Amino acid sequence: MRAYSDDLRIRIVKAYQNHEGSQRQLAQRFRVSLCFVEKLLKRFRQHGNVRPSPWAGGRAPKISVAGLQLIAGMIENRSVTTLDELCREFAGAVQIRVSRSTMHRALKKLHLRLKKGDHPSLSAIAKQATADESNLPGDRRAFH
Repeated sequence: MRAYSDDLRIRIVKAYQNHEGSQRQLAQRFRVSLCFVEKLLKRFRQHGNVRPSPWAGGRAPKISVAGLQLIAGMIENRSVTTLDELCREFAGAVQIRVSRSTMHRALKKLHLRLKKGDHPSLSAIAKQATADESNLPGDRRAFH
């Protein structure tokens, strides 16, 4: 959600200073929340301006840049084929356990993905084993 405009912020503060209504009435009049009006007036009293506070950041990523490089190397070497395997190998390498969702977001950052077709499925292995068995000498199916 975008921050409210400075114009709206100034109009709310001026209306409050001119005693045009209570904080609750001004919130309804300008179609904002009461909490926004309270915080806006508090910021104006403390700092003398109505500008929004700068973005404070957020949670630090669990996987560092070095960790992302390690993951890219694991994928490049094809040492892992599933998200679960990637999570386990990563945890063994850096002693940080991450969820599948976190690993998936890391792969998105790297513009990589693990596709189902990137590794042989169990059904494909089973089919290959059955085909190999059918071509064994002495098997009647091989000579028909």
